[in-house]
Amino acid sequence: VLRKVVVRWRKAQLSGAFTGWMAGAAEEKRRAVVLGKVVGRWRKGQLSGAFSKWAADVAQEQRRAVILQKVAGRWRQGQVSGAFFGWKQGSDTLSRQRTVCTRLLARWHNLLAAGAVDMWARNVKEGLRLRRVAAKVVKMWEHGGLSSAWARWVEMAGESRRLRRVAEKVVAMWEHGNVAG
Repeated sequence: VLRKVVVRWRKAQLSGAFTGWMAGAAEEKRRAVVLGKVVGRWRKGQLSGAFSKWAADVAQEQRRAVILQKVAGRWRQGQVSGAFFGWKQGSDTLSRQRTVCTRLLARWHNLLAAGAVDMWARNVKEGLRLRRVAAKVVKMWEHGGLSSAWARWVEMAGESRRLRRVAEKVVAMWEHGNVAG
């Protein structure tokens, strides 16, 4: 049984090799036919016009390359470089100015946005403070027996804490350069 399997494998390998050879031979035959057609067209002159045009284009490009080399040589010698240098300097200056203006506008925009957020935060804090004061007033009305001196002390302590936080923020802004002065 093993011998039969080995014989079949060998036959399959030979068959695969022969099939590959046949495919390669067919491809070579196709290439030969295509090449024969191309050579035939050249001989008949059907493609000679296109080839002549291509050759003329190559010659023209070579002439242009020589002219460009001469121009580049003159620039290097300073005959034309003065005008080019002036244009380049102006272009660089304009580019730097655009960059600076873009950065400045972005910074102004960020400062305006930060100011709006800061104002919103202050308004929220003030609203919360007013709610606390109102709640204290309501409690004092509800508990009429509370001492007005105690209530005043509590209010002053809260105000003192609020002023301390504001002062800390101002000092922090000065330290980070956010406040002019």
